Amino acid sequence: MRALMLLSLIASSAFAQWPSLSEPLPRQGNGDKDAALIVSIEDYAFLPGIPGAQENAAAWFQHLVKTRGIPVTQVKWLQNNEAALESIRKELKFTVSRVKPGGVLWVVFIGHGAPSEDGSDGLLVGADAQNVMESFSARSLKRSELLSALETGQQQASVVLLDACFSGQSPTGELLVKGAMPTLPERETQVRAKKPVVVLSAATSRQVAGALPGKEVPAFSYLALGGLRGWADENHDGKVTAGEVVGFTRSVMGTTLTGRTQTPTLNPETAANIAVGKAKAGEELPLGDIVLWLKGAAGGARATLEPAPDVKSTGPRVSRGAVKAVVGSLTVKTTPAGARLDLVDPNGQALATKAPLMKPDATPGRWKVTATLEGYVAQTRDVDVPPDDVAFVEMVLQKPASLEVTGTPEGALVRVKGPGGFQDEGGLPWKAEGLTPGEYAVSISREGYTGESWTGTVAAGQAQQVTTKLKRADAKEPGQQAGTSRVDSRTGITWVWMPPGSFEQGCVPGDSECDSDEEPARPKTVTGFWMAKTETTVKQFETCASAGRCSSEPREQDVEPVKTCNWKNGRSTHPMNCLNWSEAKAFCEWAGGRLPSATEWEYAAKSGQATIYPWGNARPDGTRANFCDKNCPNALVADVRKKWEDNKWIAYGVDDGFAGTSPVGSFRAGETKWGLADMAGNVWEWTGTDYDAEKKEVRGGSLNNTANLLRASFRSRDPPTNRPVNHGFRCAQ
Repeated sequence: MRALMLLSLIASSAFAQWPSLSEPLPRQGNGDKDAALIVSIEDYAFLPGIPGAQENAAAWFQHLVKTRGIPVTQVKWLQNNEAALESIRKELKFTVSRVKPGGVLWVVFIGHGAPSEDGSDGLLVGADAQNVMESFSARSLKRSELLSALETGQQQASVVLLDACFSGQSPTGELLVKGAMPTLPERETQVRAKKPVVVLSAATSRQVAGALPGKEVPAFSYLALGGLRGWADENHDGKVTAGEVVGFTRSVMGTTLTGRTQTPTLNPETAANIAVGKAKAGEELPLGDIVLWLKGAAGGARATLEPAPDVKSTGPRVSRGAVKAVVGSLTVKTTPAGARLDLVDPNGQALATKAPLMKPDATPGRWKVTATLEGYVAQTRDVDVPPDDVAFVEMVLQKPASLEVTGTPEGALVRVKGPGGFQDEGGLPWKAEGLTPGEYAVSISREGYTGESWTGTVAAGQAQQVTTKLKRADAKEPGQQAGTSRVDSRTGITWVWMPPGSFEQGCVPGDSECDSDEEPARPKTVTGFWMAKTETTVKQFETCASAGRCSSEPREQDVEPVKTCNWKNGRSTHPMNCLNWSEAKAFCEWAGGRLPSATEWEYAAKSGQATIYPWGNARPDGTRANFCDKNCPNALVADVRKKWEDNKWIAYGVDDGFAGTSPVGSFRAGETKWGLADMAGNVWEWTGTDYDAEKKEVRGGSLNNTANLLRASFRSRDPPTNRPVNHGFRCAQ
């Protein structure tokens, strides 16, 4: 009868008046001992979506927290991409651990279901499952695993609602696993559990679960919740039984659905007469005092189900719902719980409260949410609340950090940049407390001195100290000899000292292969600086990428079968190649340095002397550098190889042992007088100098170049956006 009343109200206006579930009823249950897990997946990564899953889940969340009275700290809600298999398992375990003796454990799943490969079990499909059977099996939670997990809790009973069909089809009837012919069970598997468990499912294993007609939300979880709010109280006894909920949903679906049959099921079937109010003597699975709906407490929701008065009239009869303002729902949780929340809505109105917050009538638009808690760093987020939808945010607060910069000379300029747009500058010494943990960059400079920089992670609850000692730009460091080295443990770079001095930049006497841009030679004076001993390696670049300061996107690859890009190719000690000028610059800045100028590069390659090659004046051979030798053709694609052969650019009489790049430092005989490796060959090296208005200068030659391009004074160029396979870099400091 009650189901027919509902239908009489909605049928007259083409299903436009399905009652809203967004307004929570007054508190009815004693849910302080309960715990709940809600999983709603509206947007799957690789599968068709389920429109309205979030709306239904939000209504369930409000019902369990506001009406049932479950503390919000005992409710977990996984939404969309949060609902991967590992997260579902983790939060299921957490929920089971939170339920108290005598309480009820609730599990609500709104998403795709499928049969296991052999048809013996059902799968609750995770958010990142792909449409192949192997992925379904690996990325989905088995129904049996869910029920088994419930056995470990202290609850008096469990209620499981599965708004998912186990036929392996989407709501439109499309197979979720392409080309699959899933094995479907001949009959529904009965729940056998040591503790009372009631499982309400959206459909039989051979049916498709879908949306309500005229309302884009999953039908079963919507109607089941409506049933718990009092719509299913067929006998007017003030209680709702599991059988009444299922019977109500079957009646409504059977009357309203066209084009498909969807029959909700109850498992075990012996639970049909269990009162989800006060249990009666003699019931097989007594669920105790699980009050889901009490007569007289439903307020307006019950009123919408009463039949209209019997009015005799020949005119039209109209049933109208109330026009409501467009609102959204905002839920904010903090870790730790109990933080103060200061919110500003889209209209500039302020609200102060305490976490957790659930605001079912939030104005749609952008909210600013600030969480503060004594002993933790305040955190501010911009949260977009969609109209008639739910926004959920969890803010994890961190212990504050501190950073102190000390050293000499006192009064030097200190500049600091950090997370969240933090920027500050002042004189040395400099100190800040209450900082947000994260990556910080510090630079110290003073006129007449060589500047220094530091980049590193300032950890939560920790005090980081940076000590500096700036050196005068025109003074040789006491005891610092050319070629002195030091190792930076953070970056893995070995830095080598290049002393201040003067040299002739460009073509040197006796070099007959100079190009016009190398002549005439001109005197240059260089201040002392540090230079990386080797080209930056893949391993060093990975450290920067892991810190979030360097790009981690895949590098472009060569035409098969040659793969000369070293990123993700198992060549951690090879030079990092296939990257553009900006990416090289970003690494050097993270390492506390910069790209060397072309003048600095040539000064270091010549060790301040007039030599043709980094090691001296002898021609390159297989012991000094990796260049285009007899192995070179194996690293060239067909059309390039022909061009090289036609121009006689391949030194077939030389064997350096490598077709592609070589591990850095492989050619000891080719090192400079000051101890730098691979300044000739292996990969071209980006510099910080503009060759012209459109290109950056590169130096050193590479694995697929001829010997004359390995000369220390040779200049080449490339657009800064290019990512050539034969380009790498090293840093200066």
